[in-house]
Amino acid sequence: MVTIQGYRPTSITRVLFVPQRWEGDYAVTAAPQGDSTWEPDDLPALLAYYKDFEDAFKYERWFDDDPACPDWIKNWDGPFCVQVFAVRAFEPR
Repeated sequence: MVTIQGYRPTSITRVLFVPQRWEGDYAVTAAPQGDSTWEPDDLPALLAYYKDFEDAFKYERWFDDDPACPDWIKNWDGPFCVQVFAVRAFEPR
């Protein structure tokens, strides 16, 4: 494990929303209408709920009730994909 004097490691979890639009029978990436990432309000509960349903987690609207989710995403009515990732960071002790 990497250590930096005066700092402690921490993880930051972020959600990336990838808006899409239909071109014929294919969903293709569309331009976001605002910030497309956010820190979810209750990710552990979401991961526990969807742990056996990876496709549902990526393609269902579980984020509509998340107060941290940007409004334009909640209002998106096209196809989409969601990615969840964790960033290892350091914060002052």
